[in-house]
Amino acid sequence: MKKPSRRSAVDCSAFTLVELLVVIGIIALLISVLLPALRKARMSAERVQCLSNMRQISNAILMFANDNHGTMPSSGGFNCYKVDPVSGAYVQITSATDPQRTSIADWISWERGVDPYTGFVADCAQLNITYSLVARYLGTKEIDTTSPAADNLANPALDAVYRCPADDILNRPNHADNSHGYYRYSYTMNQAWGNPIYAFSGYGTKGNPCPRFDGVFDGRITSIRNSSQKILLICEDPLTLSSACFSPNANGWSGTTPIDLVSARHETNYSKANSYNGTMYTSNGIGNQDARGNVTFCDGHGEFFSRKDALRGKYSGSPVPDPVGF
Repeated sequence: MKKPSRRSAVDCSAFTLVELLVVIGIIALLISVLLPALRKARMSAERVQCLSNMRQISNAILMFANDNHGTMPSSGGFNCYKVDPVSGAYVQITSATDPQRTSIADWISWERGVDPYTGFVADCAQLNITYSLVARYLGTKEIDTTSPAADNLANPALDAVYRCPADDILNRPNHADNSHGYYRYSYTMNQAWGNPIYAFSGYGTKGNPCPRFDGVFDGRITSIRNSSQKILLICEDPLTLSSACFSPNANGWSGTTPIDLVSARHETNYSKANSYNGTMYTSNGIGNQDARGNVTFCDGHGEFFSRKDALRGKYSGSPVPDPVGF
């Protein structure tokens, strides 16, 4: 029998150069088709998880209010509050050794003495996330606080609830503050519905019942009119985050000074949220561009909502008239 030649054996066991190039081309084509779909699916999953986090927190806030005669928590700005056991008033905590710093009245406890990402040391009340007023409604246990070092630790499960899964904490713009350090969470509470009662500029006096878009807020959830339309929490843009408090300001939309905005991290076309030069704020008066992000409302439900709508008085509760044509 005639033996097969060496050449015929090679021809049967290897790709030719043309075949190899065709295979590589097909793989590259499949990758180019699948990547956008995979990216979109990932963004969708992150958006759903983010909104789930926000709904959990919103419902926890509502449960706290229902358990406390309708009283809303503090909105978590740069001051930390406790509830006076005698008068029931919200009183600012000014001492890092105040024993009530572990039972504060803020919806979130975020001012840490040492920033966990940068090591930045701040002069604050030495708090951690487990001291948050609504933490007990989220099914988490407080960490061991028998040593001062424990104040700068946090419950990882609770940390995850207060953060959007798409929020890149490490690469955020730095918001250095010599008094309070950095805000390392993703969600902020509308200060229109927090205690002590916030007074919008020219509308009322802080601490007293104050006008809102369609009523007067007296510190209780029952005074929030049309609660299914009033924003409670937003997933805030990383370029505007500085505290746990959302301060709606529609009049600042076209200006050059930063205002609090709903994050566009879940928007498919993120470029919609930026000015032409790639920054959120410009010195040429172009201002902000609209986009959508996650928000929850005072009845506990959540939506993928326009950041421009989130600033309107109808939804933010602000009694300050919206700008003409806004």
